[in-house]
Amino acid sequence: MLDSNNKINWFEIPTLDIKKSKAFYESIFVIEMKYLELPDEKLAFFSWNGDYNLNTGILIEREGHLPSKDGTLIFFDANPDLDIVLNKVEKFGGEILHAKKDVGENGYLAVFSDIDGNSIGLHSNKQE
Repeated sequence: MLDSNNKINWFEIPTLDIKKSKAFYESIFVIEMKYLELPDEKLAFFSWNGDYNLNTGILIEREGHLPSKDGTLIFFDANPDLDIVLNKVEKFGGEILHAKKDVGENGYLAVFSDIDGNSIGLHSNKQE
């Protein structure tokens, strides 16, 4: 039996330009991402509380790994209020696909398109 409450183990968000995508995500989330260039792929790592190896994911630039609005939809934690992140999306070149929506006791959701065209979700808890 798994010992984790967090069911996200790993994710990969494809990009056509790793440096631009890294700058986009660092800007909207106000984070720093670790960059790694390998012979056939370039990676930028998201961290979880400063740990780049625990339940995280990456941006990946690799041949045949193409961005899409139709792929798997992941939701990032945007607490305490997803408007803080959502209000930066268009400023840094993304597009809001689904505005902030109240989903009752489960908080709020929104979906945006990043600069590569990937659909990405945001979630924040209900505010008092």
